Amino acid sequence: MKTEQISDSYYEYLAVPKVRQEVFLNAYLPSWANLNLLPGDVNLYLENSYVGKTRLDPANASDTLSLSFGVDKSMSVHREQVKSYTKRQFLGNNVTENRTYRIVLRNTKKAPARIVVKDQYPLARSKDIEVFDKSAPDAKLDDYTGELTWTLSLPAGESKELNLRYAVKYPQSGYVAGE
Repeated sequence: MKTEQISDSYYEYLAVPKVRQEVFLNAYLPSWANLNLLPGDVNLYLENSYVGKTRLDPANASDTLSLSFGVDKSMSVHREQVKSYTKRQFLGNNVTENRTYRIVLRNTKKAPARIVVKDQYPLARSKDIEVFDKSAPDAKLDDYTGELTWTLSLPAGESKELNLRYAVKYPQSGYVAGE
């Protein structure tokens, strides 16, 4: 067994609060290829504590090796629909729904943390459905998938609020709005 210092490795938190309101810690190793790693089971330790086991398969890894350390309770995320900004309008044969969500992040660690938050605008699968009035300040949008990505540094002991808004117009007879 041997110990290596990997200078370009980093930790990053990932949250997808629409799916699960927990924050996951991941480690990334960009220059892992020169470590001569062998496939097999890996015990994961974080801050001298055992956090779990994973399987390492270097033959199928990308240029940056990633390891998941699971849920980190010292980071929290909460996503809620803002009721005061959600409304339904019936105009002619169409229904328009305006939705607004608030995502609150909190870092209870004693160090700043890099966090990536993902969400998504609904996708119109029919020409009769229109998604418009989109707003997600500071998020990067993938127009094809509707995926929103916020990447930020959250200082120790601080919270941050992210907002997401959109409207959907659809025929009264066909579309059921969901999250």
